[in-house]
Amino acid sequence: MKKIKVELHMYNALNMEHVFYPVDVYQTPVPGLCVHHVFKYRKDTFEIVQSHYWTVTHAQSGTAVNAGIKFPRRSEALKFAEWLGTVLDWTLDEKRIRKLLESVDIGEAAKAKAQEIVSEGAK
Repeated sequence: MKKIKVELHMYNALNMEHVFYPVDVYQTPVPGLCVHHVFKYRKDTFEIVQSHYWTVTHAQSGTAVNAGIKFPRRSEALKFAEWLGTVLDWTLDEKRIRKLLESVDIGEAAKAKAQEIVSEGAK
């Protein structure tokens, strides 16, 4: 998989502001989606750190689209990205993606699919 640079959209609770954090991510076969390690703020220092979990992100907006699930392996995040590719056109810009997500409730189906993928990976 090819690596590209994307700015992740993150929320800094200390400063109560949205920030964009540049990271290397892996492109997926689904245009517009990428997979990468989860990045988060440390609660004690608010320093951005990389975890061992993986997630799926809309590359253009830097917004995670992982249904609240952290994937233990990159292969699981990739499978979820491939499933997401059957649901929406992820090449659209952030505004259009958000509008579609509001009009089409895929939340529960996405969460169920993500949990199914993680369960299968644990076997």
